[in-house]
Amino acid sequence: MRIAGLAVMVAVVSGMVVPAGAASAVGSAPTASLTPSTIRAGQSITATVTDCDPPEGGGARIESELLTSGRGDLDSVEGEPGTWRRSFPTNLDAIPRQYKFFFYCGESQLSTTLAVTVVGPAPKFTADFTPDTFLPGDRLTLTTSGCHTLPRVSDMNRMFTTHLDLHPIGVTRHRGSAVTKRSISPNLVYIVTVNCQTLAVLTFTLTPGQKIVEHPSRRTGGQTGVVPVGGVETGDGSSLDSGGVPVVPVAVIVVGGSALALTAGLWPAYQRRRVQEDS
Repeated sequence: MRIAGLAVMVAVVSGMVVPAGAASAVGSAPTASLTPSTIRAGQSITATVTDCDPPEGGGARIESELLTSGRGDLDSVEGEPGTWRRSFPTNLDAIPRQYKFFFYCGESQLSTTLAVTVVGPAPKFTADFTPDTFLPGDRLTLTTSGCHTLPRVSDMNRMFTTHLDLHPIGVTRHRGSAVTKRSISPNLVYIVTVNCQTLAVLTFTLTPGQKIVEHPSRRTGGQTGVVPVGGVETGDGSSLDSGGVPVVPVAVIVVGGSALALTAGLWPAYQRRRVQEDS
């Protein structure tokens, strides 16, 4: 954290921070405020920084994951030298919790952060295919709800003749369809993932003639989600993967929005690699 070479002394009173660092050219320490302190997702907040006249020039700004853009510059207030203020919309998909805001005056970060608490019901991302049972060559329609951004569909095994593109049908609803290939096999499992960037990745397994199965996997902080998926039974204790060869049941590993199918034999190797990468 960069502070302009001065000792840090902070007083927090009614949502106002008074840091001793990052002093302006006239010697006063900048102060920051943020209102309101409790909101619902999507509601705007107003940030103000006063006594900010950095020697190197520039103005004031804030940073927070709650902002739709992640950061924003404040506007100078006419007739009030050293005062900066601006209102910002917050992320419509923000989950209920407390979010920190970081303030800057010029190139110096103020010593303490302020927080805004989001209240209300937690957003939920859902998706479903219709019909829920299909045959090769049938058209499948995918409808999603709860995502304010455009969800991305990944056809992991290229079971569709074209890409399944989604289009808005409401504020948080999207829909699209695609025709399945006539060459897909009723003996294979096909994987489709639906990614709402700000909320979750949903994984579906599809097999012609069988009901489509959803395996929800919430993505938090870039962690890897593991969704157990049983393979298609062949009658001899094994199953078939999308490559058409007998394998033991697989696990769908969602990594950064992509799904990887690992056999039980490869799963320990995958775990060892993760441990090596994390060490």
